[in-house]
Amino acid sequence: MKRMMERNDLGIALIVLLSACSNPKPDTPLYGEWQMIDWNGEGKPALDISLTFKNNNEYQDSRSEDAIWNYEYFEPDSLILYHHGLYEERYKILSLSNDMLVLRLSESKIHAEDNSKEVSGNYEDCTNSQYIFIRKK
Repeated sequence: MKRMMERNDLGIALIVLLSACSNPKPDTPLYGEWQMIDWNGEGKPALDISLTFKNNNEYQDSRSEDAIWNYEYFEPDSLILYHHGLYEERYKILSLSNDMLVLRLSESKIHAEDNSKEVSGNYEDCTNSQYIFIRKK
């Protein structure tokens, strides 16, 4: 009987330990599909632009066909979009709710090689470029 209780205690401890290790990311309003409604104060862009963020740090941009990119979200207000090691865009999240996402592009970096050495640098003046998205339904 004592041996059976020890096994039960071990089984319960194992279940608790495994459930603690499988700690899923909490839901955040960032996850989902977003439709751009304003391009830097110029209204809706002529091209239909949407971003879809998944909870596994992957996202899709409607302008890139079926490409899957990576991102890092630093709660509550920073987002970096990576483009397969070629360049990255750093955003300040000005507002994030269940219905609206407002981003300001703060830095764009390009990554390249020069004489077999990795180099990076800013590739455009992007200060204060602002983009407004609504959740796509």
